[in-house]
Amino acid sequence: MQNNHNIDVKKSTEGKIPMDQDTATKVKAFEYFTNHLVDWYKEQNHEQEFSDNDLSKLKVLKIHFFVCASRASEKEDGLLDVFDNFWAMPYGHVESDVYTWLDKLDYIRIDNYKLDIVKEYLDDYFLDLDSDIKKRIDESFVAVKSTNAKLVNYMAVDLVELSHTWYSWKSMYKLARSFKKYSMKIPKEIIKSENKIYSLKGV
Repeated sequence: MQNNHNIDVKKSTEGKIPMDQDTATKVKAFEYFTNHLVDWYKEQNHEQEFSDNDLSKLKVLKIHFFVCASRASEKEDGLLDVFDNFWAMPYGHVESDVYTWLDKLDYIRIDNYKLDIVKEYLDDYFLDLDSDIKKRIDESFVAVKSTNAKLVNYMAVDLVELSHTWYSWKSMYKLARSFKKYSMKIPKEIIKSENKIYSLKGV
């Protein structure tokens, strides 16, 4: 993963397990992703208090994959060079490094039911995140929302079902089970070349 900016690793790891530079970049990029996700949820549920959201760990991880894959193609990585550790697991695609750090974020808390904003990001918080990464996350959200703006309101179980329609999950999870395993890393080339599906019939 290319990173032209230096994230403050020391600040990110106080009282936590060690984090290298690439992981620090990935974690901050994920925080930038969640900032967009919160805005998207508010756009689609403007009459509802955000504190009543259903952005659970499972739901956030599923939407994260869909956003990361949205602009990936045979010629472009989309966000798959930043979030480069997706695995096929029983409930769909999971970025393993993001999952590892999900309970260790300072500004938000995501549990099995909802996302809580612990404190607002400072104005300069994302200044050290590479501008190209931010641009690609911005564009990836635009791509998903233009395809299915209601995706953020799918229940987690529907997002899991949707992820199970993707060839990358079906092929790699089938391979995992052939080895009597429940997870298998997904080569990004499979995600880049497959048909991208963002809606379920009847949802």
